[in-house]
Amino acid sequence: MVFSIECENHSYFFRIVNLFNQISNNILDESLKIFDQDLEISCSNKVRILFDYFNIDFSDKKYTTKLIDLVRSKFDEIETQKILSEFKKISKLLKKNIGEVDLPITTQNDFDIESVLKFMKLTIQTSTSLLDNLFLLIDVESIFHLNYFLIFVNLKSYLTTNELNELYKYALYHEIPILLIDNCNYGITLDNEKKLIIDDNLNEFMI
Repeated sequence: MVFSIECENHSYFFRIVNLFNQISNNILDESLKIFDQDLEISCSNKVRILFDYFNIDFSDKKYTTKLIDLVRSKFDEIETQKILSEFKKISKLLKKNIGEVDLPITTQNDFDIESVLKFMKLTIQTSTSLLDNLFLLIDVESIFHLNYFLIFVNLKSYLTTNELNELYKYALYHEIPILLIDNCNYGITLDNEKKLIIDDNLNEFMI
């Protein structure tokens, strides 16, 4: 089940979003406690919150480190040594030309497969489709397990009902918990959705 909060009170909406933003940035608020099956868990720096849906990327160090580890694991010893041998040839050519520069330039002499992969600047390519990028984010989380859950702020302003239903099914299939927080009331619940509505007077309704 996907949990959704629709808060019409803008001040309270800001407080809710700010609390989760602090958690995602490793600034815990002691007044907020999170439980998983009655067990309190620490989510500090283990939550990703999204505001900007126009610039979703995976350049965060947590993602790039995991990506390098994943790619590195796909090479056997023979392939690794072949890559390093070719890279040494490139390094020698670079040093030859660097030596002609009239400046005290140094280069790295010892490198391994991880250094080579960092040099290659591996990135996860995003799409022009918001829904596809959200699917990709769920794929990445299901592979790397970096966060306990994902939080989407005002996502309902950008997706249709059908797209939201597809996102919910995709997240549930991959067992990635997601939370939606919006600053207005969108009415009836969607499939696979549990909704908390907070009106402008801070009355709460669970539907």
